[in-house]
Amino acid sequence: MARECASEASRPMRNIAVLFKGVDPRQLSDPGEQLKQVLVFRQRLEEERGLLYKTFDSGVEFERELRSLLLRWLRDHENGAGGGEPVSVPPPNEPPSKSASRPTESRGEPESVLARAAKLAEQGHLTQAESLYATAVVARTDIEAMTQYARFLRRLGRLDMAEAMSDRLLAVAKEQNNPKAMIEALSNRAIVYRKKGDHEKSISSLQEAVSLAREGGPELHDDLAFLLDNLGLTFRKQGQFDEALEYHLEALSIKRELDDPRSLATTLHHAGALLRQQGRLSEALEMTQEAVREFERSEYLRGEAQARANLGEIFAQQDEFESARSEFQASLELNQRLNSPEGVGMNLWQLGRLALDQGDLEQAELFAIRAVTQAGDERGSRPEAVGAPMQLLGNVGIERGNFESAIRNLSNASELNEHNELGAAWSLADLARAYAGAGQVDLARRALGRAEAIGASLANTKFQTELDRAREKVQAVEAEGEVASQ
Repeated sequence: MARECASEASRPMRNIAVLFKGVDPRQLSDPGEQLKQVLVFRQRLEEERGLLYKTFDSGVEFERELRSLLLRWLRDHENGAGGGEPVSVPPPNEPPSKSASRPTESRGEPESVLARAAKLAEQGHLTQAESLYATAVVARTDIEAMTQYARFLRRLGRLDMAEAMSDRLLAVAKEQNNPKAMIEALSNRAIVYRKKGDHEKSISSLQEAVSLAREGGPELHDDLAFLLDNLGLTFRKQGQFDEALEYHLEALSIKRELDDPRSLATTLHHAGALLRQQGRLSEALEMTQEAVREFERSEYLRGEAQARANLGEIFAQQDEFESARSEFQASLELNQRLNSPEGVGMNLWQLGRLALDQGDLEQAELFAIRAVTQAGDERGSRPEAVGAPMQLLGNVGIERGNFESAIRNLSNASELNEHNELGAAWSLADLARAYAGAGQVDLARRALGRAEAIGASLANTKFQTELDRAREKVQAVEAEGEVASQ
């Protein structure tokens, strides 16, 4: 019925999203007749590529997916995307025939099953890939099968299931006294915690894994460097830049001794991004340019795209706008080649911020809307992937004097960024400016106070500049109110 409505121009429905509840691996590996029909349906939607569908494993994940969809559709509606022709949705189709493809079933050796699962996942056949992974992990307590399945789930944004699989891997690794597998389980669990915004748990898991890697000696140096790098990323998320830099630099010293240009480039990129946030732009530029060269040498396009995006940020902070735009565009082209929705969304947001900095509000708004839409289409998208462009839309509203729209967008952005201290503090500072512009002084003070509380320990120089800007705006409106009352 929904497809009938969406396929007719006279109907009000504009788009459809289908959310599937995840299935336990044991049940998925040997589905009954009803579950087989569901999997066939899910696979058909996957192959049609006409409807948006996602899988969730808990009430929290369902809420996150639904919130992301609603915010995207609200944004489309407010900017006119809801008018005119409906979004393209395939018309109703016939019930699956007996010849409809079913999720691949296999009872072969785990190695062959895993190879096929990885290939299917790379090709986008996620339903079949998950069925094979489930078969591999149920068949036996196979370390590699559990490792690959946990990573697969994490990449899809199935964080609760990824955490459960990591816990299972850790238990098996301890039983087998396998330090490398224990490190894998702890690090995967730590990354899941970080994505959920639970930084303390993430740090605790990483530090436990670091202890194991240090005890393992030179044979585990590559694991140690990886763990130190991730500790740096997590401390950076908390705004503890000095601690983060120490971990990145220790990882860098280890990686310079290893013959792995791709891994070296990754840490160079992370350290360069951190130095940029601290305002140490010349050091950041040198380190990031080296990262780009190493990524090119290793022919790792995804890493090069990320490094070039950071290079653009450095140039933007130096007011070298044409160089910044060039790097953002180069990163965008790479992410489009890689079919990376997250990367494309980030680049669109960056180009939008650059347009805003140069006073081109129309371009800034267009890039922001495209970024919101991109995040809504992304499987397993992070809430801040929507929050960042919505914050940009809020800033466009402030510049246009449309404070009602700015307040709405910035309020949504602050909620979506709740697990990202810097993003939350920054969107609240902008929200304070919007409230001040609308003459709502009490709400402006409250938003500013929250921004100051969250941002007290953040060493990001650009954020501190924006926080000062918000303070000045709120104080100016307060002063105007006092004069008026006199």
